[in-house]
Formats: sequence, structure tokens, C-alpha cells
Amino acid sequence: MKKTLLLLGLGLFSLSLAAQSYKTYTLSEAKVAGSGVFYSTPVTEVVVKVKVEKTVRSKGVYSDKAYLLGLDNALVNNATTYRIKDICLCPHSVADNNKMYFLSYSDQTQVQLSEDGVLLSIVGSNVELKNSEKCENTLVAVPQANNELCPAVPSLETTMIQQGLMVTYPNMTAEKVVAKIKELRTKQEEILSGSLEGTYLNTTVDFMYKQLDEIIKGYVMLFTGDVVTSEEEYTFSFIPEKPIIAEEDLLVPVFKFSKENGPSELSSRNEDAKVFARIHCGNTSNATAKALAEQENSKEYKSQVKKLGVGFYYVIPESVQITLELQGETLAKKDVKLAQYGNVATMLSGNNNVVFDKQSGAIKKLWK
Repeated sequence: MKKTLLLLGLGLFSLSLAAQSYKTYTLSEAKVAGSGVFYSTPVTEVVVKVKVEKTVRSKGVYSDKAYLLGLDNALVNNATTYRIKDICLCPHSVADNNKMYFLSYSDQTQVQLSEDGVLLSIVGSNVELKNSEKCENTLVAVPQANNELCPAVPSLETTMIQQGLMVTYPNMTAEKVVAKIKELRTKQEEILSGSLEGTYLNTTVDFMYKQLDEIIKGYVMLFTGDVVTSEEEYTFSFIPEKPIIAEEDLLVPVFKFSKENGPSELSSRNEDAKVFARIHCGNTSNATAKALAEQENSKEYKSQVKKLGVGFYYVIPESVQITLELQGETLAKKDVKLAQYGNVATMLSGNNNVVFDKQSGAIKKLWK
């Protein structure tokens, strides 16, 4: 009784006596299988999306004369720094070209494959899949890391002139800028005191004062410098290979990072520290592998395969924990199911409708 339950639990037998509508063959058998499609069982690729905060500090044109305004907080050097704000580990399946099969099916059967040939579903022609089960956008696009050289950044002075925050005039010097700031502040005082010629509404007075204030800030920034913060996203990916000793943690380098350069590819010519993915596996698939081997070698199983044929091959994935680490610091952690750490199993032919998990290749839904 225990053995029968185990066989059913692993999905190796179908109790249905309905007519077969599809059947899978190995590549050596495919030449006599008729029409159909080739498909692959998947391996799991881990896409790492890194969001960083980029801070650009630009010193003022007259930072060395900030004392003329009594300032002691002026930036003296240009600098760009990066800080990791968030990391997302996003697994998805890609084809394992070493495990390819041929699926023959009737006109009454719908078959869905991903863009690179991973089997996603096999259902009857009268079955309507939910939107979450359809294969639209199933293959995740993995863009290259955005580590191209940035275009030259215009000077602080040029930027403010373009934005209308300040005006320039011939032979500008730090002393002339200080004089201009004093002149504008005097106009602000005249606006507030009401000594400015003409009659103005309160809203007009407030607008004029704020406009002058923005211009003054622009001139002051020529001494203090400016700090601009923005966000950037980088994307990296890797496909973990199962180690010989599954219980030992596997360390996989993913990308490089430093506060000065931000994220970069492993191939980048810099001395930045590497971010590693630590993959911890409990090797629960070992017991499954032994059970599968025992059943596939049994006379009963071989008899069923000869009688019904193989409906499809699928993956029983292994659960692992992936931790991203940078010089001993944990950046992100996530439990992931890896197809390549698990086992490839078979479901005997028998008109089953099946939908596979898009991330791991495991059976997500199975019904008649």
C-alpha cells in the first residue's frame, strides 16, 4: 500500500482509461513519432535586479572663495557615490538543451511553449486557461547592466543659466557675484518694505520675492556647489550549477560593486568587490531521486510505459535559499526552487490537462 501511494504521489501513473491525445518521445524515438513539437525541460535562471541611489556632488565655480559670503559648508571636490537601496531576486525558467524531447499530439490538444522551447501547458482544445496560466510574456527579458559611460555633465553654472536661475555678464568674478547677490537682496527688502515703485497685489509681491530668492540661490550655489540624487536600476543574471556535494553551500559571483563606481559586470576592469550568491541546499531531492530510480526499474512501471507511453517529462525542483553577500554583509535573501537541483520525472500518457510553473518547471495544475 505504501509503495502504491508513493507512485501516485509522484505522478508516475494515470488511472484514466480515456483515449490518449498526446505522447512524448525521446530524440532517438522522435523520427518515427509523426508530427508534433520539440520541447525542453527547464533550468532556473536567477535574475538579480539592483536599485541604487546615485548622488552627484558638484563643487561651485567659486568654492575657494566661499568665505566672501561667510560660508563654511562649500563643496571642495566633485564626487559621485552609489548606495544599494533594494535588490530583487527573480527566478524564471529557460530551456535546458541537454534535456530535449518530442511531443506528438492530436488536433484536440493545445500546447504552449515559451519563446525558447520550455513546455508550459498541455490542455484540451475546449479548455480556456486563466490569464495567469497563459504563456504571454513568459520569457523574462534580461537587459545588460546599465554601466555604460554617462554623457558629460554640464557645469553647475551652465545648468543654472539654462534653467534661468541666474544670468551671466562679461568678466564675471566671485566678487561681482557677491555684489549681484547683495543687489538682489536689497530688492527683496524693497519689496517687503513697500518702497518699490508701483502698486502691486500681495500675490504679485510674494511671487516677485520668491523669484528673486530662486535667482539668489542659484548664485550662492556657485560657491556652495550642488548635490543631486537620483535612482538607477541594473540587471544581472546567473544559472546556478548543482555542486557535487549538494549539502555544501555554493558561492556564485554575480556582479561587482563599490561606492565610487556603483554596480558593474564581473568582466569590468576594476578592483571593486564582488557580490556573491550563496546557495544553501538541504538536498531533499536525493530521496526523490532514489524513489524515482526504484520505480522506473520496477516491472510494473516498465509495463505501464510499454502499454501507455510517456505523456510528458517534467521537473521536480529542489528548494534552496539564496543569499546575496557583499564582503560579509547580507544584501538580500530568498527561498527559490531550482529546476537543475531537482529531478526530471515522467507522467504516463492518459489525456491529462497540465499547466507547469513558469519559474521552476514543476507541475502547477493537473486535471482531467
